[in-house]
Amino acid sequence: MPPIKGRYTPDDFRKAQRLHARQGAASADTRIFLVVLVVFFYISLIVLVLLGRLDGLYLLAPLALLLVFLLFQYMYRPYMWGRTFRKNKALSAPFELELSGEGLAVSNPAGRALTPWNNFVKWAEDREMILLYRSYLAFQMLPKRLFATEGDLQFLREQLTRNSVPQAGKANKKISLNRLLVYIFLFIAILAMIYVNIRSIPR
Repeated sequence: MPPIKGRYTPDDFRKAQRLHARQGAASADTRIFLVVLVVFFYISLIVLVLLGRLDGLYLLAPLALLLVFLLFQYMYRPYMWGRTFRKNKALSAPFELELSGEGLAVSNPAGRALTPWNNFVKWAEDREMILLYRSYLAFQMLPKRLFATEGDLQFLREQLTRNSVPQAGKANKKISLNRLLVYIFLFIAILAMIYVNIRSIPR
């Protein structure tokens, strides 16, 4: 396939970092379970406040934590990613990518390097970005906007599959037994706490 010429933008870098961050996150099933657990815990706090077992100020603590998380996730992290991109001039330099049966060749003002497909340890993909990992932390960004056709993207996927490069997120999607047992224990502990507090209320 013909070489791909282009340069990265700050938006490409942010999208790549978001995709990379998701590789270490819990599976979708786990995230759903945690959301349900947090909602259940917050409802339990409301019940205890209404029963007079807790002060109403306790309801503000989870909301404060949620606010901190949202500020970190949607303001601080994007700001830091943009700052990193601006400071690293190599990220905005023009480059040329060559995808062949041998591997991925990257050419930029610093030189040219060919990485055989089987040297990549894994790869990740979402709607707008593909990441090829040279290690579990270092990756090559491939914005899909640079590919002329879907056939070029399919060529890339076929080379990775042919060389047995695993796709991140395809394995270990199910909740591990140990993690599931921890969640069940937490769920039971919260139920027990609510039961004990309700039983201790004078009738």
